[in-house]
Amino acid sequence: MTGKSQSLNKVFIGLEQGLNVANQKRLISCEKRDVVLTKKRVEKIIYRVVNAMKKESSTFSKLYWKIFGVGSIYDEIKIGKADEFDIDLLLRLPPNLELSLEEKTVPGFTKFQIKNFECLSSLDSHLYSDMKKFVDSKNYLLSEHLMRSFILEIFTKALAHFPNNIITIGGEEHKYIQPALTLTIESQNFHVSVDLVASFILGKNYWPETVQNNNPHAFPSDFFVVPARPVDETTQKERLWRLSFHVQERQILQNRHRMKAAIRVLKRIRDHFAHPVHSHAIKTLFLWELSKNNPTLETTALWKSPLSSVVIWMLEQYLKCLSDGKILDFWNPKHNLLSYLSTEEIERCRDDIALMIDDVKERPRAEVLLSYLK
Repeated sequence: MTGKSQSLNKVFIGLEQGLNVANQKRLISCEKRDVVLTKKRVEKIIYRVVNAMKKESSTFSKLYWKIFGVGSIYDEIKIGKADEFDIDLLLRLPPNLELSLEEKTVPGFTKFQIKNFECLSSLDSHLYSDMKKFVDSKNYLLSEHLMRSFILEIFTKALAHFPNNIITIGGEEHKYIQPALTLTIESQNFHVSVDLVASFILGKNYWPETVQNNNPHAFPSDFFVVPARPVDETTQKERLWRLSFHVQERQILQNRHRMKAAIRVLKRIRDHFAHPVHSHAIKTLFLWELSKNNPTLETTALWKSPLSSVVIWMLEQYLKCLSDGKILDFWNPKHNLLSYLSTEEIERCRDDIALMIDDVKERPRAEVLLSYLK
């Protein structure tokens, strides 16, 4: 029997008890019924806003495809209350436009060009005129211009459709506050914030070459390009879009037994120490472990093990990454998801996790683990 299987077969009874208590107290989970009801209410409100945006802009109406929930709530790895939502407004470009992706500038990002953009002027002059707000002289799409010069303007006008900042759903009034493209929605016993981002969805014909070359688990399908600037210094940042694979990641994470529960535990530990590590980096740690255990991405014994064993194992993998100073992007390993952290910040994270692992192993009791989950 290998050392790994011995570790995974070991049951940390005290730690299991602590995890059960933490789950009951909603320290490492969300109330499922609350999540379902809140999602329905939020999405109804967003659909009302989107319909108002379509009335304000025929161009937005032509480009808009659907909303797509992203982030922890939709990945089922949210902890605490279901009070923060991330929703993409997915846009599709007209099918007769010829697109080109250039991925060599910054790992994990792409430039996004419409080769025959000028042809649009004769096909739909109004659409062409509006799109020039976020397409430069070389026909590259500009990520910040899309959000600031086009979407934000339409969004602001659309909200004027709702007097006194009130949207009524099912007879109940919901008041919103609007800083940029974040809506804070409030009503009786209801308070959520919703971050909206306009992203383009591209088909598998444009599947990035860097992903295909670097990830044997990649399966070409629809993916997103999202307005986001890289941390690294580079020129023409306004032309860069972040490659996003929400659909693929969600499919990979499905039906993995205790994987999502373990992700939530590591996120709670992150919050306990106030570590500045993004949730996406923690989720990526698990994607790599899944890939390492079974290249076909099938369910493995690891995720069927007791939750305490999975947590200890993944904390040890996390510690290795922190010691190396990097968690590599699952889709493009040239991109380090911890690159935005300073050396001192990474060392603090590493030292905290190392001490915690030693502590819970030496004192595997419920109250010891719970002290790191509050």
